[in-house]
Parts: sequence; C-alpha cells; structure tokens
Amino acid sequence: MSVGLASSPCDGAPNLEREFFEIAQGWDQARYAIQDEPAQLAALRELARRTEVLAQQFPNVARIRVWQGILLAGEADDSDWLAALRLANDSQRILLATEHEPLDRATTALLETALGALYAQTPQFPVAFGDRALAEAHLRRGLEADPAGLEPNYYYADFLYRQHRYDEAERALNNPWRRSRAPVAKLATTACVRRQWICLPKFGSGEGLDRKPKAPVLNAF
Repeated sequence: MSVGLASSPCDGAPNLEREFFEIAQGWDQARYAIQDEPAQLAALRELARRTEVLAQQFPNVARIRVWQGILLAGEADDSDWLAALRLANDSQRILLATEHEPLDRATTALLETALGALYAQTPQFPVAFGDRALAEAHLRRGLEADPAGLEPNYYYADFLYRQHRYDEAERALNNPWRRSRAPVAKLATTACVRRQWICLPKFGSGEGLDRKPKAPVLNAF
C-alpha cells in the first residue's frame, strides 16, 4: 500500500515526509516488482528496520505505527507457517492499537485498508483471526476515506473476487486508480496475476476477469 506525504505537524516534518515517501516507494517495489520471495522478504525487513528507527524518534506519529503493521503483514505473506502466524498477530495488534487515535484521511485510508486486507487474507478460526465480515467493513471504510485510491480499490477488488462477487470486483478494478499512478497500477495488476490474486489478461485491455478463483495468498500461510 502506498501513502501520501505526512500531514501531521511535528518537529522534523520535512524529513518525515521524505521518509514516508521513500517507504511507500520501497513497499511498491517490494510487493509489486520483486519476484524472488527471499529478496522480497529482505526488502520488507529492511523497510521494517527503517520504520522502527522512525518510531523511536517520533513515538507520537500514528502513520509510522501503521506502516509497521503493514510491513509485518507483508513479511507474513513471505514467511513459513509459524512465523507468519506470529507476524500476522503482531500486525493486528499494532494496527488495532492505532485505530482509535486521531488520524487524518490519508492515514485512515491506509490503516483501514491494511486491516481489511489482513482480515481477508488471514485464515479464519480456529487457525487464526481472519474474518470476512470485518474485512469488508474495514475495506469499505478505507474506500470512504480515499474513494479513488489505488490500494483501497485494489484490495477491495481482491476481497470481492475471493468472495466470487465478480461484477463488483470488476467495477472496483475500473475505478480511477487505474488511470492514476499508472506505472504502480500496472505493477499492482501484474502482481495480482503473478500471485494468483485477481487475474486480468492484460492491464488496461478492457477484458473481463478470469472467473476461476485461485487459492488465497495466505490460505495456509
């Protein structure tokens, strides 16, 4: 998930803005461009170390903690079963602790989309805490905060596709995010195909969804 620049006033804000921008770029590269899973995991861990340093320097900036939760969830996707369960639980704990803080719209969209994706892609009880109703509720809140955002639409479409709600998924994929930030949007769609999320034969081709659902990314961690 990408994010805009920080808007909360604090000392050193210009440096924080640059850090957020670079973390978002690193996330795009790790999740959508790097195909080798060990290399992707290494990139995510490096970003996690970077956010840990920022969290120590700026303990009151909520968006840093949101990024910590997102990066832990990303690591879970590339880890073995036991490590993935631990990382997913840590991600949930951090994100939920941030949910009730005062947040700007960009951070709200980032947080709600992250929680929705986490609940959607994590196994359900008794294995873990996955919950499809909570997933949709959070993803919808993410869309309310950023209706044209790439990630809210992308992850909501992924959720709808997994639920066999193909027409709704296709509408989400055709939202304005596909015409903005085109290079990242193209990478995101390529990642969908590679990771067996949402199958689009060609980015921007206008062709319909492949209506043969694949196994979820985190179906068994």
